[in-house]
Amino acid sequence: IQLGDWSSDVCSSDLKFVIAFENSIEIDYVTEKFFDPLSVCSVPIYYGAPNIKEFMPGENCFINVRDFNNPYELSLYLNDCCNDESLYQTFFG
Repeated sequence: IQLGDWSSDVCSSDLKFVIAFENSIEIDYVTEKFFDPLSVCSVPIYYGAPNIKEFMPGENCFINVRDFNNPYELSLYLNDCCNDESLYQTFFG
C-alpha cells in the first residue's frame, strides 16, 4: 500500500491512496482532506462527515472507513485493491 503526500503537482500512480481523516466528525464538515487526493488521482481513505456521500464527485471515488467493521477488514480491502488493478481502477470509472 502506498500512502503519500498529496500536495505534489503531478498526477501519479505512485500515490494510490491518501489517508484523509477530518479533525472533526460533524455532518457537512468536509474539508480539503477529502478533495485534495482526488485532484491528484489518488483515492482518499476517508473518515469524517457521516454524510460524505452527499459531497462525493463520483460514484466510487473514495474508501469510507465507516464501511468496515474494524481496521483489519479495511487493510484486507486495501491489500485487495493493490493486488487487483481492475478493482483499483473502479475508483476512476
